Order: sequence, then C-alpha cells, then structure tokens
Amino acid sequence: MEEQKVLTLIQEQEINVVNSMIKGQEKERQIISEELHDDLGSNFATLKLHIENLLHNKKLEEKGKKEILEKSCALLDDAYQKVRDISHVKSMGMVAQKGLVLALEKLGEQISSKGNVEVHVDVFGFEKITGNPLKILLYNTIQELLTNAIKHAKASQINIQITQHENELNVLVEDNGRGFAYSGKTLENGMGLYNIKNKIEHLKGTFIVDSILGHGTTININIPI
Repeated sequence: MEEQKVLTLIQEQEINVVNSMIKGQEKERQIISEELHDDLGSNFATLKLHIENLLHNKKLEEKGKKEILEKSCALLDDAYQKVRDISHVKSMGMVAQKGLVLALEKLGEQISSKGNVEVHVDVFGFEKITGNPLKILLYNTIQELLTNAIKHAKASQINIQITQHENELNVLVEDNGRGFAYSGKTLENGMGLYNIKNKIEHLKGTFIVDSILGHGTTININIPI
C-alpha cells in the first residue's frame, strides 16, 4: 500500500509538471498571437492601404508617391523590429526548453534546410555555463550575426564555433560573404553590431570584427565566465 501511495504521488507530480508546461506553452502562444494580431496586423493593414493608393490613385505626383513610399518603408522597418522582438521572446523559451547548444543546432538546421545557406555549428566544452540570461544573450547574438551574414553579406556558408576555456567563453562566427571595409565608424552605423558590441563589453568581454571587402567576415567574441 505504501508503494502504491508513492507511485500515485509520483504520477500526480508528473501530471502536474506536464499540465504546467502545457499552460506555459499556451500562454506563450497567446502572447505571440496577440502581438501578431494587434501590432503587426495594423502595420500590414496600413501598408496595404499605401500600396493600393500608389496603384490606383492616378493623380498622385512624384512628391506624393515618394512620401507614401517613405511611410511604407518606415512601416516595414517597424514590422521587422516587432518580428525580431517576438523572435527574441520565443528564443528564451527555446533555450530554456532545449538548452543553448541544441537551440543553436536547430537554428542552423532551419537555415540550412532552405538550400541557399549552409550553417555549421561546433561546440567545444560548455559545462560551466549555467545562467539562462547569458545563454539567451549568446543565442540572440548569434541569431543577429547570422541574419547580418545572410541579409547584408549575402553569405552562402557560415561557421559558428563556441569554445569554453578555463575562465573564458569564445564565440567565433565566420562567413564567406562580400565583407566590408571595417572601421569603428562602420560599426556605429550598423546599429545591430553596435548594440551587440555594447552588450558584450557590458559583460567585460571583447568584440572583434575582422572583415575585408570581398573576402568575408570573422567576428570574434570573448566573454569572461
């Protein structure tokens, strides 16, 4: 009877854990659904009106067309930022559920499956990283660098290497894209890289960019642990 009571208690605990996970996932889906409907929905509805105005209003002068195009670009930029914000929230759940390494491997597989870009992820060590905030920062950082390499550098191959040393974590992201003439001013103009650099330096880490026009880009990140 005692054994049966223990088994029943264990089963009840397992059911409670599963129910909690399901509730958490449903809440996350509801938040994302509301964000998509309320924010992105209004953005795209307004964008559709702008496009219809361009297509059907024959009386529009060049100045009016330019203003509509500028407003449309601003709406697209805003929508892109909102999608990224939602993606970052989703990535927190991904990292918490699968762990950083599996989450990165999944991200690499998703990008590679599209056929245009090949992503390789190699991880060496990785026993001491226990804090989720650092893991989420690393995931979002690598996700941002992948986006830059594909969108701006037009890379077809990206290698990600994460190595854990005694007191330091090293992240190396290399691509075979078109590269750029790197300078401190270039970094400031590219807000994505600039923000990443600030976050890494806030952790007393270093963010080094090695890029030559026409010869790809290597980004080397070191974070003390």
